Amino acid sequence: MSEQMSKTELLKQIKFLEKKQVLLEEGLKQSERIKKLWQQSVNDLRKIKIQLAQSEHELRLSSQVMEYSTDGIFITDANELIKVVNPAFSAITGYSAVEVINKTPKIFSSGRHDAKFYQDMKSVLNEQGIWQGEIWNRHKKGEIYPEWLTICAVKNEKNVVTNYIAIFTNITQQKAFEDRLRYLADHDALTGLPNRALFKDRLSQSIRRARREKSQIAVLFFDLDYFKQVNDKFGHGVGDLLLQEVAARVQQTLREEDTVARLGGDEFTIILNNIQDKKNAKMIAEKILDVVSKAYVIQEHHCVVGCSIGVALYPQDSLDKDQLPELADKAMYCAKEQGRNRVIFYQECE
Repeated sequence: MSEQMSKTELLKQIKFLEKKQVLLEEGLKQSERIKKLWQQSVNDLRKIKIQLAQSEHELRLSSQVMEYSTDGIFITDANELIKVVNPAFSAITGYSAVEVINKTPKIFSSGRHDAKFYQDMKSVLNEQGIWQGEIWNRHKKGEIYPEWLTICAVKNEKNVVTNYIAIFTNITQQKAFEDRLRYLADHDALTGLPNRALFKDRLSQSIRRARREKSQIAVLFFDLDYFKQVNDKFGHGVGDLLLQEVAARVQQTLREEDTVARLGGDEFTIILNNIQDKKNAKMIAEKILDVVSKAYVIQEHHCVVGCSIGVALYPQDSLDKDQLPELADKAMYCAKEQGRNRVIFYQECE
C-alpha cells in the first residue's frame, strides 16, 4: 500500500513538473515576445526622436531662410489673410508686420491691373498650384513699383488649400536696366538722338502716314564742314561735346513731330513731316543751317563749323524709304560742290 501511494505521488509530481515546464516554456516565449516588443518600442522611439530632431532642424532652417532672405516673403491662410511676413517684406513694401497681419494683399494694389488679371492669377493657382509673373504694387509711401512674384498653394493630406506662400522681388533696377538697353538699341549713345535703325523705322511710319493723309515729307541729310579740323586741333573730347551741342541746337529748332537722327560720325538726318511745300522745307533747312553754323565755345575753346544740307522730297523725288535718304545724301554733296554752307534740293542736282 505504501509503495502504491509512493508511485501515485511520483506520477503527480511528474505531471506537475511537466505542466510547470510547459508554463515555463510559455513564459519564456512570452518573455521573448515582450523583449522584442520592448526593443521595437525602443527603435520606434529612437526614430521618432531622429524625426523630431530633423523636423526641428528644418524649422530652424525655414526660420533662418525667412529671416535672412533678401526676397520678400509672406504667408496667408486659405482666406488670403496675411499671417506671417519676413523682414525683407517690410523693407520692400514699407509695411511692418503689425500693419498687415490679418489683412489681404489687396492693400498693396497699385490699380494698374484690372479684375481679369487677378481672376486669371487665381485660376492658374487653382489649376496648377503655382503662379509666377510680373506685377505692379504700391509701396506704403504711395509710389508704385514692379515685382517678380511667385505664389504657391499649400494643401493638406485631403488636397484642401490651407495656406498660400508668396515670394517677391523688387525689379525696379532690372526694369530700368532693360529700358536702358532698349533705349541704347535705338539711340545714339553720344547725343541721345535716334540712330540709323530708329530713323528708318520713323521714316517708314512717316511715309505711311503721308500716303494716307496725302501730305508731303522732306528728308534732310547733312554733315559738319570743318569738323575734322576741330578734332585735330582740340581733340576728340571737344569734338564729342561739339556733336552733342549740334544735336541740342537742331532739336530745339524742329517741331515735336519731326525727327533728327545721328547716323554716325558727324552725319545727321532729319525727317520733316507734313510740310506745306518746297518753300516751307527750305525755310526750316535754312534755319537749321543758321543755328549749326553759329560759333561754339567748348571747354573755353572757340569752335566754328558749318554744314551743307541736302533735301529730298516725298512724293516728288521718291516713294521709297531707302531711296529718299540716298537722294538727300547726293543733294548734300551737290551743296558741298557748290561752295558748302548751303541748302540744295535733289531736283536742283539733276
